[in-house]
Amino acid sequence: MFINSFGDKKDPAVVLLPPMMISGSYAYETAAPYFKGRYFIIAPDHGGHGQSERYTNVHDEYRVLKQFLMDNSIETVSLVAGFSLGAPIAYKLYIDNDFSVRKAWFDGLMFTDNPGLAEFLMRQRCHGRKSRLEKAGTSAMVSELDSKYGKGRGDVMTSNLARMTNIDIDNMVYAYCHCDVRLFPEKKQDMIHLDYGDKDPALSASKKFMKKYMPEVKPTVRSGFGSLGYLSENTGDYIKEMEEYAFVNV
Repeated sequence: MFINSFGDKKDPAVVLLPPMMISGSYAYETAAPYFKGRYFIIAPDHGGHGQSERYTNVHDEYRVLKQFLMDNSIETVSLVAGFSLGAPIAYKLYIDNDFSVRKAWFDGLMFTDNPGLAEFLMRQRCHGRKSRLEKAGTSAMVSELDSKYGKGRGDVMTSNLARMTNIDIDNMVYAYCHCDVRLFPEKKQDMIHLDYGDKDPALSASKKFMKKYMPEVKPTVRSGFGSLGYLSENTGDYIKEMEEYAFVNV
């Protein structure tokens, strides 16, 4: 993991943990114009992305983030937001008693007691995309990703995909599908927002386990969207909703 940070450390700390194929700096550039308040934004590059090295496991990723927070004397995080691949790391920060995390926002968090099938299917999808890039070339992959996630995103996503090794991909998929979700006290659940598209495979895999581990959390399900589809198509509205959740509706 490579840490990107933006803004004044005196302002409320916001940690943005982006999805697979998106670098932290790009996540910041995409979200920043829509934030109304002033924040110290920490937006890491996951392993295999941006300026980072290889992706090994979620524990090594989180260790780098935690060390950065400690080195900068950040004990309170006003908002941690994790998207898809970033959600398990956001979750580790949320459960870390060394920090006070006021609000947590998880988009596409996978939690299941039986991750084998989800892991297999996701690995197949990710390796298939990597194979298509190698066979069809950069332009074809940029076009595919622009069509799925919005024009302009394909370039950065393809660049990060090209950097990833097959081992990186396997490690990322394992980290995403093996989140150590636990039952929280009701007060702790009150500070969690869960977000999914109704076509997101993470929703179908996690539905049963939401009732087991987060019975008080009512997920927001975006009708007609796949994984991160609503965020991609409605970025401004999404960031406004997230900011209001963390800083207005408290």
